Amino acid sequence: MALNLTRVDHAKLVAAVTEAVKDVQKIDEALGKYMTLLTTEDRKKVPRARSGFERAAPGLILLHQKRPKIAGKVPEFNPAAVQEDVANVAALDPLVKAVAVLQQRIDDAILLWNGESWEPSLALYTEASTVQGDGFVDQCIDEMRKILRAGHKPAMTESEKAARKAEKSKERRIAKARQTLKDEGAE
Repeated sequence: MALNLTRVDHAKLVAAVTEAVKDVQKIDEALGKYMTLLTTEDRKKVPRARSGFERAAPGLILLHQKRPKIAGKVPEFNPAAVQEDVANVAALDPLVKAVAVLQQRIDDAILLWNGESWEPSLALYTEASTVQGDGFVDQCIDEMRKILRAGHKPAMTESEKAARKAEKSKERRIAKARQTLKDEGAE
């Protein structure tokens, strides 16, 4: 595959990354005052709102206000808290989009730089692997040999990992919903 090689000044890239990390840390510090970082166990316990819930919340808030008899049976429903939570999620939307673009830029850089270096490295490895009885060559290509023996499994980017995790989570939710419908006799 012929790629347009993306040669950059490595020292300048490292300096830019160092500054960007500081900026991200500042952003995290600023947002950390308002947002909780959950543990893995806590994440498992938090109920997952369905997609589109933010569109349904205003109707439920209105229902709560206009039908006190119904609202009285659900004392845990706090319309102000629900409104605030939904508004907080909406406030994050521009940040989510900006971070997604940044994550894609990082993923694309990793993909491109690894791809650019993989093919010629594989060619060099292939040539070197034909050399017999040279301990230095064996030592230099040993790690590449291990990687190739492990089988073909290209590295996944962080966004690919997140997408795969989200897809598996969605599949589990669908299976659970189908089971619930089946248990209720609706299916």
